[in-house]
Amino acid sequence: MLFFQMVFSSEQESFVLCTMPKSGSYLIEKSLNLLIKKKAYYIPPKHIQRVFKQEITVPQLHFFFFHTHYPVPLEFLDNNKLILNIRDLRDVLISYLFFVSEKESIAYQRKVFDMVDKSIKKRKNFETFVEMVNDEKPVNERLCFILECAKDKDQDFLYLTNQFGNVFEIYTLDHPNIFVCRFEDLLSPRGGGDRLKQKETLKNVAQFLDVPLSESEADEIAHRLWGGTPTFRNRPGPKVGQWKQYFDDEIKTAFKEVFGEYLIYFGYEQDNNW
Repeated sequence: MLFFQMVFSSEQESFVLCTMPKSGSYLIEKSLNLLIKKKAYYIPPKHIQRVFKQEITVPQLHFFFFHTHYPVPLEFLDNNKLILNIRDLRDVLISYLFFVSEKESIAYQRKVFDMVDKSIKKRKNFETFVEMVNDEKPVNERLCFILECAKDKDQDFLYLTNQFGNVFEIYTLDHPNIFVCRFEDLLSPRGGGDRLKQKETLKNVAQFLDVPLSESEADEIAHRLWGGTPTFRNRPGPKVGQWKQYFDDEIKTAFKEVFGEYLIYFGYEQDNNW
């Protein structure tokens, strides 16, 4: 059972964190925790609409955090700020690939699937999906399969089309109460990021939330962001442009067909000639 403590802290203006799954959620969470000394309070998909309707309030010393399962109603933004975390969708796909092939992840996905869909047909499709993303299969084969599944909502068990579409809807609202944070801009130089850009992004987030942040504080937080989150558990840290290690011409063509336009909208490419 999900329990909400009906206490609201007004020290800072109300805001929520909304992220694409596998877009570096732990990194932006940690950044916000260090900036405002509050922790993320995860909202599962079935309760997100209640947040939008403001039927529940945030526990003290926390902020709401949820994934992009739904578009954000404009009226919610009248009294709330929203930080949208995005990432190069090609790297999101690679992160998804290795996430879904882990045994713990598959068990979790089965549990979620059983809660949301009982149809025998979809169960068969789901089990086929699980078999095809097994980490013993070649990466090329698994990526092609995931992209092919994304074309059909009954096969898209990662909900990529829905998630990316909702990110696009939020992104294009161009609302003053929305701050778009790019994973790449927050990443440490050890992951291929840039220290100056990292500090600039921290300052911009702080300004958006009306939180004072000195140069020395920004520098200290930037140096503390690498490591110490579940992302680093039994795996190397995240990198910018990991997709380049795995995308061959076949994968590039398949990706462009399904999600190529989003890369252009989000500013990761100027056209499909990459």
